[in-house]
Amino acid sequence: MNVASCLHDHELARLLARTPHAAASRPTRWASAAAGGVPVACTRKNVPGTRALSAKAVRAGGARLHRLGLSETLLVFDEHRRFLDEDPATTVRRLKAAEPEKKIVVEVADVEEAVRWAQAGADVLQLEKFAPERVAACRRLVDAARPGVKLAATGGVDAGNARAYADAGADLIVSSAPYWAPPRDVKVAFARLDGARIDRACAGPGAPSTPASGGLDHGNA
Repeated sequence: MNVASCLHDHELARLLARTPHAAASRPTRWASAAAGGVPVACTRKNVPGTRALSAKAVRAGGARLHRLGLSETLLVFDEHRRFLDEDPATTVRRLKAAEPEKKIVVEVADVEEAVRWAQAGADVLQLEKFAPERVAACRRLVDAARPGVKLAATGGVDAGNARAYADAGADLIVSSAPYWAPPRDVKVAFARLDGARIDRACAGPGAPSTPASGGLDHGNA
């Protein structure tokens, strides 16, 4: 085995050891910090090669999965819209006609853009790097323009400010951060046992606590 292979195996083992601890423990703290029942959803941007393990860890930690692949939702980014010569309402109508069973999610960069896409018929607005104050303003204006639109806060959200985003009116917190948390500390403790305790431990469960008295019982021949 060459050095590169050894390094690759070591790195993979390190990532595999980190992923379940991170993805299972951090969402629990986030959900507790957010309170109010605002769910935490982890993105598909997990450690390469660990998708199935990461998905199980996320669920074990009480979080949800934002999406596992590009085909699960219709998420419209600014990069997509740069190539569209149509207004938001036309885009939403076209996407809903093509995929009537799927929600239309649009990532927006400011409150005005959020209101415009809400009025156009978007189902979910993904608020990219909004401060809690901007989320609150967006909540008020979007509700006035078209009630029922979901707001997903993403970018810059952590356990320390999750409650502020929940209080501001976010319906969902989206993050990739749980995948990159450090592993939980694992410690092994050694203790010295006295002779009697060692004998009982070696005898295994169900063994008599004291030696049997008398000679051997040969039973009936």
